[in-house]
Amino acid sequence: MTWRNGAVDGDPPTVDLIAMEVELVLAARTDPQFAGSLALEGDVNGLILADPTLALRIIERVVDKVTEVVAADEAS
Repeated sequence: MTWRNGAVDGDPPTVDLIAMEVELVLAARTDPQFAGSLALEGDVNGLILADPTLALRIIERVVDKVTEVVAADEAS
């Protein structure tokens, strides 16, 4: 699977699980114990996948192993 510009693409079951995790995070963000595990600060307005750091945290919660993270300027 790949993440680019705030969107996740790839294997449907994996992408669906990531989308569900985002929904769970948004639903539970007022719970300080849950939100703290993702270091959510302030109101994310549902844009979790738009932020590279938060997106990686969500993806790491769902995917067993992240093998490569490529900076935007290197991903041509």
